[in-house]
Amino acid sequence: MRKIAGATNPEKADPISIRGAYGRITTKGLYENVVHCSSDALEAAREIKLWFRSEGNC
Repeated sequence: MRKIAGATNPEKADPISIRGAYGRITTKGLYENVVHCSSDALEAAREIKLWFRSEGNC
């Protein structure tokens, strides 16, 4: 999955990876990626809390 997704930095990602083809760095220096992946369940839980609202807060 990591190879298909590509490096976190879209400018350093393989051009045929998802991030290399579709990601970008904004003028404010933020990475905008179209895909996220985690190395394990604990990391996934942490990232889900960062990027998604809980059902009660929608």
